Amino acid sequence: MSDFIYLASGSHSRQELLKLSNIPFVVIKQTANEELISRDDSLQNVVCAIAQEKMRCAVPPDGKKIGEIAYVLTSDTMGVSDKGEIFGKPKDQADAIRMLKSYRAGAQTGTAFCLEKRVWCEAADNLPAHWELVDRVICYVNATYVFNVPDEMLELYFKHAVERFGISYLDVSGAVAIEDYGLQFVTNFQGSFTAVIGLPLYELRQELSKMGFNFS
Repeated sequence: MSDFIYLASGSHSRQELLKLSNIPFVVIKQTANEELISRDDSLQNVVCAIAQEKMRCAVPPDGKKIGEIAYVLTSDTMGVSDKGEIFGKPKDQADAIRMLKSYRAGAQTGTAFCLEKRVWCEAADNLPAHWELVDRVICYVNATYVFNVPDEMLELYFKHAVERFGISYLDVSGAVAIEDYGLQFVTNFQGSFTAVIGLPLYELRQELSKMGFNFS
């Protein structure tokens, strides 16, 4: 029987990547306030800090039996312009256009994920039954590229690259969706394609394997 992941993310892109990889998952809630994490640092440090904060706030359901194993995953994706400005999700369409225009000169997108293996333990020492940490890894992966959406195609990009999936461009880091329709605007790409989408699959599978995850 294959294992599954508790995914503490509402990201459509991350869920689709896991589905394509045939990695079973169950979406759970996390209550992290990302705005509490300072952006006055490197891209790597910022996204790693946010992924860890999401893990701290992730709430997997109680285990069903003592010794049960759970894998919990959080992730965060952000971009940085060639001028060093870190981009999260745009505030509005004008902000999205500003970010997209800056990516014409080149950009870097980085994703960090935090993966934990936990075991359900019986009550002891005045503690109720609980999840106990067995193993933990934080991984950062990035890519550099040019994303050039011409002015005359911006509205079409917003319509086809994002909204056709039922996701607002306000929910996408840097307003960049490089998959599907967005592929035609990508050039000079170096690094992890899936990291830009939102979850570096190669590295995730490696780390799951090291933890003993049973793939189907």
